[in-house]
Amino acid sequence: MSTIIQYLPMGLPVFTLIALALVGRMKTFVNTAGITASTLPIDIRLIMQIVVSALVLVAGLGIILFGNYGPDDKKWAYGAVGLVLGYWLKAAA
Repeated sequence: MSTIIQYLPMGLPVFTLIALALVGRMKTFVNTAGITASTLPIDIRLIMQIVVSALVLVAGLGIILFGNYGPDDKKWAYGAVGLVLGYWLKAAA
């Protein structure tokens, strides 16, 4: 378990780029199929916001709660969790 959490912060940017590429392909498919944003049943932007936020929270909380990391890593983790919470609290206001 600690091995996964150890490599999660390095894999986060890679996963984010892959997810963004897939969303780009999905938009291309939607455009060629003649589906407009108003007829699309899902909001791709909201889904990506949730996915990226969840990944950053998992990485940050994993470092905070389960890892034997140094102070610099924990500062990054607290900052990442605070950033996500601030983003969603601002969006709710």
